Amino acid sequence: MRLSTIRLLIVFAILAFAASSAFANYVDVTVNTASLNGTDGYLYFQYTPAGGTDSTATITNYTGGVLGTSRASEVDGSAVIGLLPGNVVFANTNGVNDYNQQIAFGGSLDFLVLFGTPAPGGASSGSSTFSLGLYGDEFGAVPLMTSDGTLFTANLMNDGSVNTTLYTGNVSATVPEADGLWVLGMGFLGFAGVRQSRFLVCRM
Repeated sequence: MRLSTIRLLIVFAILAFAASSAFANYVDVTVNTASLNGTDGYLYFQYTPAGGTDSTATITNYTGGVLGTSRASEVDGSAVIGLLPGNVVFANTNGVNDYNQQIAFGGSLDFLVLFGTPAPGGASSGSSTFSLGLYGDEFGAVPLMTSDGTLFTANLMNDGSVNTTLYTGNVSATVPEADGLWVLGMGFLGFAGVRQSRFLVCRM
């Protein structure tokens, strides 16, 4: 087998693994906050179980706005660890696991939400919900952009799947398509087969 064919098969194996594992368990989030540019407010992140087995949600790769001081009373050390703009890790061990952060809004917010694999044994209908709300005050009494301040939710189901709901057109929350990775991987495999058959024909 030629080296180029081996390389293509390795690429296919990587893509197949990506399609069936952690690559499908994140949400890429962008919030257009241009309408709030220059104003002060608060980010409210929550990770709440609804029959969900033990799992985690991690905010990473955060950019956007000028962050102020987080309110320590709203960061539960037993369930939420870390400070933005670094990684913030939520467990779903409490009824409500929240984190809020003062911010001077800029043009947009961007971050990834990485979900840990849920513990086995839970009901198939169970889930844990990650959400972001924007508010004009530290107590969540002045919602921004939507009637209750919630911009989107992302549900990690007990079977490991992820689905999202958007409450404003200012948010993009994209879950990667595992099927697309499988198709791409199969394309590489087919290409490898064609290359191999041509090589054998040329050798005859």
